[in-house]
Amino acid sequence: MDPRLLDHLAADAWPPLESRALDGWRLRAASGVTKRANSVLTSGPVVDPERAIDAAEAFAREHRIPPLLQLGPATLPADLADRLSARGYAPHDRTLVLTGTVREALAALSGGRTEIDAHPSDDWMRLWWSVDGRGGDAEVEVARRILAGCDSSYALLRDEDGPAACGRLAFATALDGEEWCGLFGVATRPDARRRGHASAVLRSLLDQARGRGIERLWIQVLESNSGARRLYAALGCERSSWYEYWRRP
Repeated sequence: MDPRLLDHLAADAWPPLESRALDGWRLRAASGVTKRANSVLTSGPVVDPERAIDAAEAFAREHRIPPLLQLGPATLPADLADRLSARGYAPHDRTLVLTGTVREALAALSGGRTEIDAHPSDDWMRLWWSVDGRGGDAEVEVARRILAGCDSSYALLRDEDGPAACGRLAFATALDGEEWCGLFGVATRPDARRRGHASAVLRSLLDQARGRGIERLWIQVLESNSGARRLYAALGCERSSWYEYWRRP
């Protein structure tokens, strides 16, 4: 699996509010809301690496966000990690990129009653933000704009206490025209966990992909999240790539 393909699918599925090309790098900003939308995608060549790092830092200052670079197996130049380390940067949040098929994942999932929409409802946003978000109302609105930047389906499951689990399935197209779907924003209210709610949300989302004739699936999961990794392994998803964010302490 070409890691550049996965890098660019994920970038398209979680677009920044502002983007600037720097040779083969992509500088991204979105008021500091989420790492992906406020980092430099480095899976492409640059003419002068040191000047490129300088330009990335200047872009961050311009947008009042901390300098942050996303590195993975497709990163160029190959010694970028060493160059960043020399400037005081260090890696954080190592994340695995898993791939699988919609068909195999659906076969492993149980169903449940969920609400499906093409846009995140207020209840969806509140639940997701309460689990994964950082910030207040202004940051929530920025996040909503990020989500709106890619064709997606949103699933919400309710229990007797209200919104209990949610998830987002983004639809993206590879350069060769193949359609993919990627899971994002899968969250469960803490007191509602271990009840099969996440499985029901995933099934309802992947049903949307099957209805569109999409077969290829990717999922991003923190390497430290052993529970989520077990769930996705049970869906037949296998490790295909990884990335981590480099920043100064």
